[in-house]
Amino acid sequence: MKTGYEYERKFYEELKVAVENDLKDIIENLEVKIIERGEFEKTDFSLCLAVFAGTAVGIRVKIENYYDPEKAFDYSKLLTDIVAGLLYAQNEIGITEPEMELDRSKIIINLVNENRYNLMNCPHRDFCGDIKIMYRSLTKVGDDKQVFSSVIDNKTAKALGFADEEELYSLALENTKQQFPARLDNFMDVIKEQVGEERGEREEDEEFYGALFFLQTGTACGAASILYPDTMDMLRETFKEDFYVLPFVDTGLLVVPKSKAEDLNFFMPILTTMCKTFFGCNGNNLLSEKTLYCDINSGEFSVVE
Repeated sequence: MKTGYEYERKFYEELKVAVENDLKDIIENLEVKIIERGEFEKTDFSLCLAVFAGTAVGIRVKIENYYDPEKAFDYSKLLTDIVAGLLYAQNEIGITEPEMELDRSKIIINLVNENRYNLMNCPHRDFCGDIKIMYRSLTKVGDDKQVFSSVIDNKTAKALGFADEEELYSLALENTKQQFPARLDNFMDVIKEQVGEERGEREEDEEFYGALFFLQTGTACGAASILYPDTMDMLRETFKEDFYVLPFVDTGLLVVPKSKAEDLNFFMPILTTMCKTFFGCNGNNLLSEKTLYCDINSGEFSVVE
C-alpha cells in the first residue's frame, strides 16, 4: 500500500464512507473519523481510522494490519473486527470484571465541546466558553490492532476510589503531561507536515503565518496540553505578552501573540477552513469556533465576543 499523503488521504476517505455505509444499520450511533496517528503509535502511516458507538466507546483501527501486498486489502475482516472490537469495549471493558479493571495510569484529560457530549453522568469541569474538561482511559487490547478510549463516568470514578473530581483531575493531568509532552510548533511547519510536501518560502506566508504557533502533543488529546503548568511557562517565555487561542481542533490549539493579531478577524475564516482541511476533522472533532484570550500574567482565559 502506498503511503504518500495524497494517496493515503484518498484511500482513507473512501474507506470511511464504505465503513459508514456497511455498518450504520448494525452499530447504533455509529461515527467514523479519520484522525492523525499519535506519537504513542509510531508508524509509517500518518492516518488512522477511528470508529465510535455513541460518545462513550471508541476504537482506533490500524488499517495497515488488514493489508497484504500479495492478497490486497481484507475488508471483510476489517468490518468483522470493528464490530467485535466495539462489542468487546461495550460489554467487557469496565469495573465489573476484576481482570479488566481500569488502570489509573492510563486515565488522561481531554478537552471537548459541551454541545457534542452528554456530560451529565461524567465527572468534568469548565475550561472556557463551550469547552469542558473530561476524562478518558486508554486501553490497548489483544494484538494492539485497536486502542480503546473509554469515557470515565461517575460510577467508574467512584469504583476506582477517587474521593472527588479534584483528585481525578490532578492524577489525569499528571498522567497526560508525562505521556504526551507539549510542544509549540510554527504553524506553517505543521501544515507542511500535514500536506506531506516541501513548500518554498513565500514572503506573505512568513509575514502572517510566521506569527502563528500550533500547541500540540502529536496525539488526539493535544489541545489538553494548554492545561499543563509548564505549558504556560513556555508560552510566557516565548511571547512575553498576552495571546489569543483558536481552539479549532482537539489535536491542538492555534496560538497567536497579541501584538501579531491585528488581522486575526480577517483571517479567521481562512484559518478555520485550513484547520478543517489539514487536520481531517470535517467538523467531527471541532473543539470550538470561538476565539479565546489569555492574560499571560494570571493564566486566565476568556471568550472573545
